[in-house]
Amino acid sequence: MKLFESERVLAFMDIQPLSRGHALVIPKFHAAKLADVPDEDLKEILIPKPNESEGLGVHWPITEPGMEKLQEIFEEIKAKM
Repeated sequence: MKLFESERVLAFMDIQPLSRGHALVIPKFHAAKLADVPDEDLKEILIPKPNESEGLGVHWPITEPGMEKLQEIFEEIKAKM
């Protein structure tokens, strides 16, 4: 399911998400390495947060689940691999 598209970037929902809302944002520029993608194309991928409480963050959510919850998450991810 496409979320966003521009001349330089395509964003879509992952078909096998590892977490709720897992989406992929990729440059349309074809390159062997991320370092080969022009800065102009990368600007659209890295979205700055407008402030501390809004916008997208580039990080994994920080949670401290118990061992039971970790085992449940592990089994769910393992089944998708």
